[in-house]
Amino acid sequence: MRVQHPGDTEKLKANSVSRDGVMAGNVSIPSVGNPANMQDDREKATDGSHLPNLGAMDFEELWVMHQQITKILADRIVAEKQELENRLAKLNQMDVAGEEGVNQGADDSTSRRKYPKVHPKYFNPQSPSETWSGRGKQPRWLVAALKSGHRLDEFRIVGAGKEE
Repeated sequence: MRVQHPGDTEKLKANSVSRDGVMAGNVSIPSVGNPANMQDDREKATDGSHLPNLGAMDFEELWVMHQQITKILADRIVAEKQELENRLAKLNQMDVAGEEGVNQGADDSTSRRKYPKVHPKYFNPQSPSETWSGRGKQPRWLVAALKSGHRLDEFRIVGAGKEE
């Protein structure tokens, strides 16, 4: 495929049968601009003088233009995907280089927690395995006990840190 410039018109001789079974003859199709000249194309497109009248074009002309546009779009999608993959690979390389000093070779399953483990400060006397650290929403057993007149200090674990 030759490189086309904005404003060029390419004469195509279609040697295939179209979808409706009609042989296409000489078809004059306005070229779609080179990606390097897209800015020029956008500036010219504002006046609409070089755009074809799509309603006046016959089926074969529209079909060939559709095929050209589809190929150009597919090529641009492939190029964009490759560019994004290259950028992602660069980011992953920088990320790996930065992680080596922090984790020092530790795998994901043994990595440190973001926050230190919070020890429980309160327990349920009816079921001592039920505990609460004093953070977040109060457990149901504690809410029920407080409503029945108990005080929070009654449920404190002996030796646990002072309440914040």
